[in-house]
Amino acid sequence: MKGFCCISVVPMFRTKERLSSTLVTKVLKKGTLIGSGTFRVRYLPVKGERRVAVVISKKTIKGRVQRNRERRRTLHLLKELLPIGYHMVVMINRNTQDLSQADLKQSLVDLMTKVT
Repeated sequence: MKGFCCISVVPMFRTKERLSSTLVTKVLKKGTLIGSGTFRVRYLPVKGERRVAVVISKKTIKGRVQRNRERRRTLHLLKELLPIGYHMVVMINRNTQDLSQADLKQSLVDLMTKVT
């Protein structure tokens, strides 16, 4: 098959599962902050839904392609780890490009256990 390429499809969050800009502002102002060396998380408990946003500063990762790649990696892991009943803003503190997928997942698992 000409032009066919094997690319793994990353399951993304549906629009209903992403935080809008007004909800991001609300979570950043009123949410509880927890953190680790790699991530900081602000969250608000809500009833029966989960919404998430991943934020990476330009100071943390300069290039937009690399920033978006790390955002997608994090969202891919959060898809299976994010508990229901929270609005969350996940902020990446440092460059995660050198971390393996297993290390990144372990860091997120540790944070999610602190949340619940």
